[in-house]
Amino acid sequence: MLGLATELGADSLVFIELRYQCEDMFGVKVSDDNFTPENFRNCNALADFVMKRLCMQVVS
Repeated sequence: MLGLATELGADSLVFIELRYQCEDMFGVKVSDDNFTPENFRNCNALADFVMKRLCMQVVS
């Protein structure tokens, strides 16, 4: 399966910007522990991560 890095040529700076955009747009805190290749490997993985974090905020 291709991911953001291979499909879009995203480098480390793109992933850092994506992290901050998720925090800003969705109000989701992305800790260093959660800033992993698994959570940011493709759009589906990132959407799943954001949805899980949002659900956790609602439950808390």
